[in-house]
Amino acid sequence: MSISNIYVDVLKYGAENLSRGITYREAIKHLGNKAPKGDFEVYFNNWFYDNFHSEKIPALKKKHSETVILSKEELKEANDQQVFLTSSAYFKLMSFSGDGLSKDTAISLILSTASLVISISVFIFILIRY
Repeated sequence: MSISNIYVDVLKYGAENLSRGITYREAIKHLGNKAPKGDFEVYFNNWFYDNFHSEKIPALKKKHSETVILSKEELKEANDQQVFLTSSAYFKLMSFSGDGLSKDTAISLILSTASLVISISVFIFILIRY
């Protein structure tokens, strides 16, 4: 695995296993030596459950938004259970990996938007001026 963002790596791993789900422990194993350690692991663990979910896990029912931070003890029961990539996390992954739009398409959209704004500005200027 090449050096990359651990968040994107976990999202990709979850997308690859979309139908069966993954556990937090599998995600950590997948990261290998890049896996978070120490205090950072609690925050990473919370991030994981912001992007992966299962209604069968009681502790995760408390975690309805990214602002809720669960303790290490609360997360213990969830870490060995199958969870699934959320739709919002899947769309985040698409935007990170560029699967949504090609670079040429994005540049074309930016240029066409700029042209539209300039055209409208000129039109309004002409209307006000005359």
